[in-house]
Amino acid sequence: MKTLVHGGDVVAYAAGSHRLVRNGALVFEDDRVTFVGRAFAGAVDRRIDATGKLVIPGLVNIHCHADVEAGGRLIADVGRRDYFHTGFLNYYGARKGTKSLGPRQDPDVGGRFAMAEMLRNGCTTVVDIGVPAESHARIAGQLGLRAYLGPAYKSADYVVDGAGRLCYEENEAEGLAGLERAKAFIRAHAGEGRIQGMLFPYQVDTCSPALLRATRKAADELGVGIEIHAGQNLLEFHEILRRQ
Repeated sequence: MKTLVHGGDVVAYAAGSHRLVRNGALVFEDDRVTFVGRAFAGAVDRRIDATGKLVIPGLVNIHCHADVEAGGRLIADVGRRDYFHTGFLNYYGARKGTKSLGPRQDPDVGGRFAMAEMLRNGCTTVVDIGVPAESHARIAGQLGLRAYLGPAYKSADYVVDGAGRLCYEENEAEGLAGLERAKAFIRAHAGEGRIQGMLFPYQVDTCSPALLRATRKAADELGVGIEIHAGQNLLEFHEILRRQ
């Protein structure tokens, strides 16, 4: 099907630079752009009036969490003084045996809402860091998004002790098992086109050096990228200094 988008301001690229085509025209056929210019006189199957709108290439969201923090955002900008006002630890750290906010949420609801919102605001490619990669691969496929996915993993959890102090509960075996799950996901989805794999060790303070070295080795073997949280907050900074 050949579609004409006309009347909008088109962000185009020609002769080595970007340019803005006022009241321009863009034609795409199936999944390929075939014309960009001032006007298009040929026959088309469908016309979209973009008057008053900006027509741009799809944006790339290089870091998002489509399955968490829907409720946490209400308190993310405040925090305990002994946590140096780090917002996410208010709801991500929990007492031992108690689920933090993230695992309580429905990943399908969060994934569909977040991905639809990103698509609505111009993002056609997303790098989604979370645990329910299979669920989000399905949702991204249904919405037509390009997505870089993989189940995140770590070798330690944030735990709040009886005195309210933040501690780390280490589990190296679980971290390595999580890496194996991520590798299996990447292999299973290789060659699917819009769905690509990445490795997501969660945070520098919740991943051991051994797990990070194993991640680097796996990324080289699989030919995929790595993304990790680093420099998130002052508490993490002091924790890394303490470990030196």
